[in-house]
Order: sequence, then structure tokens, then C-alpha cells
Amino acid sequence: MKRAVLVFTVTFLLISIQLIGENYFEGELNIKVQTQFETIYINNGIIVTEQNWFNDLSEEYQINELEQIIQSDNPPHNQWFHLEFPENYDVNDVKNDFEYRAEVLIAEPSFIYQ
Repeated sequence: MKRAVLVFTVTFLLISIQLIGENYFEGELNIKVQTQFETIYINNGIIVTEQNWFNDLSEEYQINELEQIIQSDNPPHNQWFHLEFPENYDVNDVKNDFEYRAEVLIAEPSFIYQ
């Protein structure tokens, strides 16, 4: 029950923020994935993981940062990640490509809270 309330609250907040305005950081995205990343490293300035679907997008968008948002070993907290890429890529294009992947449950810009 608590999990359902938390998911509802987060979803409501994200939708509310989107209705208020599109204030977000360029070059940043938050994603919730089906399966947590076990291995994260940098190869030639690009993030690489054990998950090929992510590596394809990482190479395409030159993703140079990937961090777990909430340090936890328990789902759903361990499934949220923050990633960064060069600002010359449109955040909405990157978001849409991540949302297209079945492995991604949620993809949202990194909103600026005021």
C-alpha cells in the first residue's frame, strides 16, 4: 500500500510540474529501469554498462554520467538513475528514445524545482 501511494505521489508531482511549465536542466534525464545496472564504467568518455540497450543509447547521445539517484539495494529505489549528456542534444528527443525502450519504465527531464 505504501509503495502504491509513493508511486501515485511521484507520478502526480511529475505531471503537475509538466503542466506548470517545462523548467528542466538541459543535458540531464532521470530514468527508472526494469533492471538495475550492475556494472557502470567509462570508456573513451562514454558510459558503458552490462545492458546493451543502454550502451546503444549512451553511444548515440554521448552519455557521460550515470548515477543511481537513491542509494538502495531494494526496488523500486534502486531502479532510478540520473544521466547526463551534452546540451546540444534535445532533452525531449533523448527522453523519447529512452521511453521507447521496453527496459525503461519512466524517462523524465531533470526538472528544476522552485
